[in-house]
Amino acid sequence: RRALRYTSYFEYDYGFVVYQDLVAYFQAQVGPTVKVDPFTLQACGMPSPSKDAASTQKLKTCLGL
Repeated sequence: RRALRYTSYFEYDYGFVVYQDLVAYFQAQVGPTVKVDPFTLQACGMPSPSKDAASTQKLKTCLGL
């Protein structure tokens, strides 16, 4: 029972790694001129976007690129 409680830390770490990969993907799509971070995605109405062309275009439009 105790081990199951501590697996939540691994889930948080996994979620962090997955989200950092998502941010890195969008950073590569946008380029180095604008910093992409979770706050930028949230401000653009994209708290958990997909890695696809439509999401990339939406982000670029929001950022004025």
